[in-house]
Amino acid sequence: MFGRRGTYVASTGQIAASVLASAGGTVGSFMYFPTTPASTIQGTWTQSVDATNWFCYEKYNSSHANGDGQTFDIYLGAGTWTLSMTNKKQPNAAIVLVKIDGTTVATFDQYAAGGVTNQTFTQAGIVVASSGQKVMTIIVSGKNAASSDYYCYLDVIQWTRTA
Repeated sequence: MFGRRGTYVASTGQIAASVLASAGGTVGSFMYFPTTPASTIQGTWTQSVDATNWFCYEKYNSSHANGDGQTFDIYLGAGTWTLSMTNKKQPNAAIVLVKIDGTTVATFDQYAAGGVTNQTFTQAGIVVASSGQKVMTIIVSGKNAASSDYYCYLDVIQWTRTA
């Protein structure tokens, strides 16, 4: 843990919520490894070690079906945030929605013809009206027309407060 406006790292939403709440929600950014979901909406999810990823970690929906998803408890302070997700892009990957408390805040197309690792998807300008624990949902929502399947790849998620 660094200073009140530093970067925090957590592996579960409950830990992240606790750390951020103790910082008064004023933390500048935090990285989240999606290891322990609050719930599974649909699908079977597998975690594995993958040395090609920056953090040697990968989570994916081994059921690879449209609608597969999981929820995670996170704490976000009031303000404007940028969401960054570092994942693979693959020829069999899906389009992924990220929701906060049921509202879609980002859409990421994880398809790439040749497959590449360590790709960062970014969505800026996410406004959070009030501080508190939020439900972050990651859900498969269709696929690129060129994609062969509905895989969702997760490595690390970072939230950075910008205002």
